[in-house]
Amino acid sequence: MNMEGLMDIEGGVLKRCAVDFQQIDDHARMISIPEGVSSIERGAFDEYNSGENSKGIAYILSHRDYYLNENRKQVNRRQPVKIYYPEGVSTITDKAAYMLDRDMDVRLMELSFPASLEKVAEGALPVYLKAINVHEENEVFKSVDGVLFSKDGKKLIKFPGYNSFMDYSIPEDVEEIAAQAFNNAAVNKLTIPGTIRKVPAGCFRNSVIEELEICEGTEEIGEEAFEGSRIKEIRLPSTLRKIGSFAFRGCTAIKSINCESEDLQIGKGLFCEGKYDDISWWCWEEIPKAAFLNADIKKIEIPKGVEAIGEYAFAGCYTARRVSLPESVKVINPHSFDLGPTWNRPVTLPRSLYHYLYRFPACITVDRKFRSELWEKRENKDFAEDPEVLLEQKKAIEDYLPKLRVMQFTEKNELKKQLQQIGLMMNNS
Repeated sequence: MNMEGLMDIEGGVLKRCAVDFQQIDDHARMISIPEGVSSIERGAFDEYNSGENSKGIAYILSHRDYYLNENRKQVNRRQPVKIYYPEGVSTITDKAAYMLDRDMDVRLMELSFPASLEKVAEGALPVYLKAINVHEENEVFKSVDGVLFSKDGKKLIKFPGYNSFMDYSIPEDVEEIAAQAFNNAAVNKLTIPGTIRKVPAGCFRNSVIEELEICEGTEEIGEEAFEGSRIKEIRLPSTLRKIGSFAFRGCTAIKSINCESEDLQIGKGLFCEGKYDDISWWCWEEIPKAAFLNADIKKIEIPKGVEAIGEYAFAGCYTARRVSLPESVKVINPHSFDLGPTWNRPVTLPRSLYHYLYRFPACITVDRKFRSELWEKRENKDFAEDPEVLLEQKKAIEDYLPKLRVMQFTEKNELKKQLQQIGLMMNNS
């Protein structure tokens, strides 16, 4: 690519690099940083990263399954324009993936570093690249298969972004991953070796990963490490000791998690604000505080083996069609299911949890019955509900009663019974 007039360089520092999109369309997709540049400043490629080309790539990656499905249909239709597939690409699925890779390839650039380059600031580089190349005489950086490393290979600095959605295993001599190294990256299967003791905060933000495997030896996943990522399968090691707060916030598409660690500290908000069909993949005994806060979950069916549900674990999950808890659950903390006073989907509870009836939204039915009826059947007669919880339930019912229609006699009478029951409980507390 002809970069004349597109770069601002002062004192060896690349401060700004614009991109000529017409040249990209004309298949000129190599950006070469000129010799003499020693540093690339943060935000140098902001114009490109916020441009329509990058937005288009991001959209395709976030809707990858849709585009693959459309390509499968096209392969089946046998369009008159013949596509020549490489050797080994024979199945419909392989052909659909090849077509998507081909479409992506014309959008991606490569970046070339000179021997003089010594420093690259965080957030300095283009988000989506096909490869990063480094002059062999550079004493600070090196490139291996298009991935940017420190010269000694112990630090992975930047994964280019997209390269045919292939599997990628971080080399086992790597000890550190730079912050933002995999932001927005797309990988089929990503393997992180145990030589990396901590996955840094925010390192994989907005990435697309079909399979994630973190190997034995890794001890910690930092806060917001995979925020906004689209990950389907996750395998975690027995050596893992801590997962930071919000590590998987805003994730979508999770289908399975396998974790062999028996001594694990899990931070708050782990999967909050995400989108999930269900949570059958949850594999720990406790669902911690705000774990799914404000998440879009179709059905909340707590898996067998879960024993405790933390505060606000499912608060704000208004889209849930139903809630179901197994007998393994022993503790439901206040506000765990604060789904809102008008949330009225069905809830299924074992009788052993009936003493927690008033920790669910005020208008629900439990096991197809009203709460005032089930309260008398509770097993734990000695349980004393938190006065704050009772006050909030009372207020929610009082606010909701005037909104009921004139003919809703049954529901009105039930809510009045609940108000009486709450009054007795408050007097006895």
